[in-house]
Amino acid sequence: MARRVENIETYSRRGFIALSARTAVGIGFGAILGEKALVPLSLAVNEATRTITGSTAGNAGYVQLVKENCPNENDEIKCVREYVNSTPVKVSTVVVSPFMEEAMFRALPSMVASILEKSEDPISDIISGTGNPLLSRREWLFGTAVSVIFGISHNQTKTGFDTKTIPASQTLMGIIFWYLQRVFGVGSNLAAHIALNHKAITSI
Repeated sequence: MARRVENIETYSRRGFIALSARTAVGIGFGAILGEKALVPLSLAVNEATRTITGSTAGNAGYVQLVKENCPNENDEIKCVREYVNSTPVKVSTVVVSPFMEEAMFRALPSMVASILEKSEDPISDIISGTGNPLLSRREWLFGTAVSVIFGISHNQTKTGFDTKTIPASQTLMGIIFWYLQRVFGVGSNLAAHIALNHKAITSI
């Protein structure tokens, strides 16, 4: 009996170490991905969308905020740079928004997905992911649907809903964040989101 308890404790420790390692790797991978790759990918996707459709692509809500704060400026680029790098905007963009959006559009839907997938521990899946890089068809469909909603949410502006802008890059980022969430856990997609937003505003 004592040996059996000892074995269980050993397996529990190994499991904890494995989950912790996956979480740490996921955070590091997400941060590097967000810092190095996601901004140029977002720009390329928006440009391709504009070329193909002839429509505006991107974050309509954020663009409107910037325009409101830089009306009729002689040096618009300087104004935009100062606005997006002001402390309130930077905190909102780099801290508040990523935490809120990852909780709403990745963590909670991921728990629902785990329940639908009959996971033994949906909470653990949120924190450390499933560890399986091959998502099921249901996970992809569910994640894509949530990501489309995530993308569309960026079309909400102070004056109403923008129907002319295609949130192409936001939808794609949502899908990428969803994949990170499912495989590595919420720390990975949160790190990617924070790094992406930070890189985006400091690159202006």
